[in-house]
Amino acid sequence: MCEKTIDIAYKGLSSEPSDKISFSLKKSLAGALNNIGFVYANQGDIPKALDYHHESLKLHEELGDKKGIAYGFNNIGFLYKKQGDIKNAFEYYHKSLKIYEEIGDKEGQAMSLNNIGIISISAGDTTKALEYHLKSLKLYKVIEDKYGMAYSLHHIGS
Repeated sequence: MCEKTIDIAYKGLSSEPSDKISFSLKKSLAGALNNIGFVYANQGDIPKALDYHHESLKLHEELGDKKGIAYGFNNIGFLYKKQGDIKNAFEYYHKSLKIYEEIGDKEGQAMSLNNIGIISISAGDTTKALEYHLKSLKLYKVIEDKYGMAYSLHHIGS
């Protein structure tokens, strides 16, 4: 299904559509590329997943879609974490957090803070991990996200 979406989007973009249609096609294309990246990640092909997520991220950047960019950074950080590349995971999670803060997306901030906390544990810094999970919990309480609160509490307990 995603390949069909990609084919349709590329075909539509090659016909020099209006700005509105071009935006919509690029947004759909970015979503399809992101989904294919998830499939490759689930199959264990992290390098290929990274390629698709970077391609998706590039489209979100072209569109100026800050939420899409932040989400893309988060996904790429996750893939680097899966590879054991703590340095790049930190970098991408922090990029994600910065954009979520810029746009005032508290749910995105909380998610990024949790991810930074998780990667801090992988790096052996439990003090920093606790700090990030507590910040995440505070945001989840503000937005009244009980699942997020439980997730943060789980990591704090760990």
